Amino acid sequence: RQTRFKCDWSSDVCFPISHNKPINYFTCGYIAAVFGAAFGKPLKSYTVTETASMAGGETEGKFIVKLS
Repeated sequence: RQTRFKCDWSSDVCFPISHNKPINYFTCGYIAAVFGAAFGKPLKSYTVTETASMAGGETEGKFIVKLS
């Protein structure tokens, strides 16, 4: 199975064609790790979802952090 990506090279952003907005996986993982370290929880204890992205044209990035 192949996944195709649409890329905006002027801002170095790529996202799967089936999605209409980019997802910042690196920052989501970083935020989850920081919360785990700060609260003494094991890896994968937190789920982080990006709800707004500067790469997608928003004025700021927004994330929701949930304890899994």
